[in-house]
Amino acid sequence: SLSHLMQNVFKMHGKQFEVFMFALNPSDGSNYRAKIERDSGNRFVRCDQLSGVDCAKEVNKRQIHSLVDLVGYTGGGEKANEVFAVKPAAHQWSYMGFCASSGASYMDHIVADRIAATPEMQGHFSEKITLVPYSYFVTDHTQSFQAVPVEKPKETRLSVGIPQDALVLACFNQLYKIDPSTFEVWMRILKQHSQAVLWLLRFPPEAMANILKEAKAMGVDSNRLIFSDPVPKEQYMQRAKLADVFLDTPLVNAHTSATDVMWAGVPIVTLPGRAMIARVAASLVEAARVPELVVRDLKDYEALVARLLHGQFSRGRRLALRQRVEQSRTEAIFDTQGWTRRLDIALKATWDVTVSAADNMHIVATRS
Repeated sequence: SLSHLMQNVFKMHGKQFEVFMFALNPSDGSNYRAKIERDSGNRFVRCDQLSGVDCAKEVNKRQIHSLVDLVGYTGGGEKANEVFAVKPAAHQWSYMGFCASSGASYMDHIVADRIAATPEMQGHFSEKITLVPYSYFVTDHTQSFQAVPVEKPKETRLSVGIPQDALVLACFNQLYKIDPSTFEVWMRILKQHSQAVLWLLRFPPEAMANILKEAKAMGVDSNRLIFSDPVPKEQYMQRAKLADVFLDTPLVNAHTSATDVMWAGVPIVTLPGRAMIARVAASLVEAARVPELVVRDLKDYEALVARLLHGQFSRGRRLALRQRVEQSRTEAIFDTQGWTRRLDIALKATWDVTVSAADNMHIVATRS
């Protein structure tokens, strides 16, 4: 998903930046990877056949000032850690790939925002924090999906097995993100609202049996839970619009999924937690200017969903929220060019501090 989200960022940087990409993994054959390679030309450096140390030499040979880690401890992160541990660049950042502090002395800064990483959290990061305006999370939907007819989806409720008159509560997060307390809230909501169904992804399929077993133990019939297989991105974007409300998982939030369903116009109910990985959806929702969808605790979470499902004005509330979420397509959350411009400001400010100060410090980038 990261190559999709950032596929246009690298060519949007200001003229004062010379941008190189160091690819640690072989091509996955995706259009996103091909586009990045094509746009980057000879500044795309393939390191998939090199060791971490040799890749670090390639970085150092090009006299890179700021090196950004887009992998962290996620898939393929072993080589990335080897590269950054050698400290081949004057200043090293962590961004997007690993949504937490690296805990590594060789990482200087991490990119975040005031909601994803509050002032109270800063002492828990080994890195200094560079705070960017709005949300730190980058999107590419304006470029990638402007032509996707989300208003007239090819997918229908019938085609994915959802009753036409159902109130559809969806969560397209990986199933490992669902914690017992949140699942209990979901089951109470289903029991209290007979028209509601819960739409989940079979992701991974092995978890489906356990989900259904727990639902049955809580008195919810299996036909109230609908599972779909993951589908290609374009089809998924069309499906997303079929939901009435997206239920976020507080322990580990929706990240890319949140941007996808918001682009489709679906309101997200989210409860921010104490870790950065549990605050991303709140960052995105706030940047979309629908802050009332961010709740304080599970009690408020359940109450908000109930207000959106039940009562004389519930349909009007859902439609009004849907309209506002659809309007967020013109807000900062989906302005990739503006996001890149603000990142440029942050990169420049952090570099100025690096060359002029003895110690790193937190950086707050201004809006532009």
